[in-house]
Amino acid sequence: MRKLREDLSFDEDEHKKLAFVQDGGQVRWNEKVNLTKRIMIGKKQTDIIQKTLKKLNDEKKLTDNHYSLYEKFVDSPQS
Repeated sequence: MRKLREDLSFDEDEHKKLAFVQDGGQVRWNEKVNLTKRIMIGKKQTDIIQKTLKKLNDEKKLTDNHYSLYEKFVDSPQS
């Protein structure tokens, strides 16, 4: 999971391109930058993500922010 977190984070070049700015409780960035990042997620990582999302769902703690992830990892035909 540490490797996955590192892969999901932004490197220095991405920070420069996106030009993040913290504005109170919000973070804004240059939306004109088209940044695509390919992340490989292995079987073990997928299992952990699915287990966590299912637990949140069972506990009625899924929020609107979780739904697209839930659909991709739990409801998809590949899961």
